[in-house]
Amino acid sequence: MSYKFLFSIIILIFSPLSFSSNSYLALCYHDVRDDVNGIVDHDQMAVSTNNLIAQFEWLKTHNYHAISLDDVIAAKQGKKELPENAFLLTFDDGYKSFYTHVLPLLQEYNYPAVL
Repeated sequence: MSYKFLFSIIILIFSPLSFSSNSYLALCYHDVRDDVNGIVDHDQMAVSTNNLIAQFEWLKTHNYHAISLDDVIAAKQGKKELPENAFLLTFDDGYKSFYTHVLPLLQEYNYPAVL
């Protein structure tokens, strides 16, 4: 198990303690690959596909609710209440892996994301 995965889980475990009304957790990802080589990988911001799946499963099991950027904007404008344990997924840099690895998972879990 990689330290990045453990760190993500620790953040998720303790984050509900600071949740208030209309708050959310932003989970930011860089690149998703099948060949991530733990702490010696050349891209320390990359996560393996299996770790991403494990994180999505953890979120689902622990009643976290994916929200869209539109949900965040609507909540900030007072037009919508965010669900309890809300989280926003973001993937930066527009890597090919978003299309090849991430998009199928987002569709499977019915999670919106910001690219």
